[in-house]
Amino acid sequence: MQAILLAAGQSSRLFPFGGDTHKAAVRLMGKSLITRSVEALRESGIEKIIIVVSPDNGIEAALIEDRSEERRV
Repeated sequence: MQAILLAAGQSSRLFPFGGDTHKAAVRLMGKSLITRSVEALRESGIEKIIIVVSPDNGIEAALIEDRSEERRV
């Protein structure tokens, strides 16, 4: 099965709580929301996940950071 996560946009409704951070990159209990979404999809048996992002919104960095922290544990 496949899934598409839509993580593009400006996250204007999150202001002022997220500052300039995209809502998918906001961290909750040590992990970004996008990482939590990917993990939930994987646990549900989804094998292919496509993430649609805007340029320079920080989501790629959040995913990389979460993966590097996961490897340190």
